[in-house]
Amino acid sequence: MIPATFTGYLGKDAETQRLKDGRAVTRLRIGCNDSYRDNTGEWQQAETYWLWAEAWGPLAEAISDWGKGTPVIVFGSWRERSYETKDGDRRTARYVVLDAAGINVAAQSATAQETESNQQENDDQSSSTEDETSTGQEDIEGGNPL
Repeated sequence: MIPATFTGYLGKDAETQRLKDGRAVTRLRIGCNDSYRDNTGEWQQAETYWLWAEAWGPLAEAISDWGKGTPVIVFGSWRERSYETKDGDRRTARYVVLDAAGINVAAQSATAQETESNQQENDDQSSSTEDETSTGQEDIEGGNPL
């Protein structure tokens, strides 16, 4: 078994199935990005890699409500499954069987800080636009700009 650890975001909602013997299996589609700082210090996104992961039993049930866009960190091992298509072609699918999975709070925190920063920029731009368009005249009764 080849160990694998990934961080990324769910590309779609978790899909959970209940098998005949009662066990649960949850499948995740995870998009993983390479990112780096360029010469100017700005973050750049490289290619997105997509992988399938599956969890069994209690772990499958614990992650079954994760939705698209959830930042995740997962640990497991690579597996291969060979199958034949309807046309008779032989294919191999590679995926990760999970031993552990969690919500990546570091990514959530970074996203929240980025959102807050963008909101502050928007607020700053709005207030400067209001300052430029204000006439300085006020409605005497209501104290509101005209």
